[in-house]
Amino acid sequence: MFFRGFCIGVPDGDGCHLSDGTQLRYESVHAPELHRLGGLLAKQLNEGLVSSKWIQYTIEARDVYGRIVSNVYVGTMWVNDYLRKQGYR
Repeated sequence: MFFRGFCIGVPDGDGCHLSDGTQLRYESVHAPELHRLGGLLAKQLNEGLVSSKWIQYTIEARDVYGRIVSNVYVGTMWVNDYLRKQGYR
């Protein structure tokens, strides 16, 4: 089942925040933390993909921080797959 939301921002390279307060964590995507080498670049890439856009997402689980672990799509682009292909696995 797919859900729809508007991305208002990204905290890092492997998650996003929606306008309704939902916090998503991309399933099977592992970007460096912001303070680590490559963390800011990963965040900027993620921002370019999802910020200020309508997305569709699945609910796979919840992580220990309460975020929804999800597969995210912008149009026909599977964001998780794209980021993994960029090396964020």
